[in-house]
Amino acid sequence: MLMGSIMFVISGFWSLLRSEICIYMPWIDKVMGIVSILFFGSAIRVAIKAIMNKSAGVIITEEGFIDNSTEVRTGFVSWGDVLEIKESAVLHIRFLIIIVKNPQDYILRQTNLLK
Repeated sequence: MLMGSIMFVISGFWSLLRSEICIYMPWIDKVMGIVSILFFGSAIRVAIKAIMNKSAGVIITEEGFIDNSTEVRTGFVSWGDVLEIKESAVLHIRFLIIIVKNPQDYILRQTNLLK
């Protein structure tokens, strides 16, 4: 993810600095360059933050578990709130799906923009 994002940011700058190739809509190169820099620039920040994070992704205790595995951290989940745990895969990447009693409570806890 990091290397791909760096490449897209570089191509975004290249798109901004080159002479217009698109003769019918020359502004499209600039817009795509700016979008590429902003989106993939933020992806670089997320990737570096994930690489630098040395804490455990999931901490399991007798009372429940603490999820710190992604940028959208759930925090503490009590075993009493867990209804079901399923395994799934997308493109050969396996992950767990945890179904809780009151998912809205966990969504409201979020402090990031992905709420």
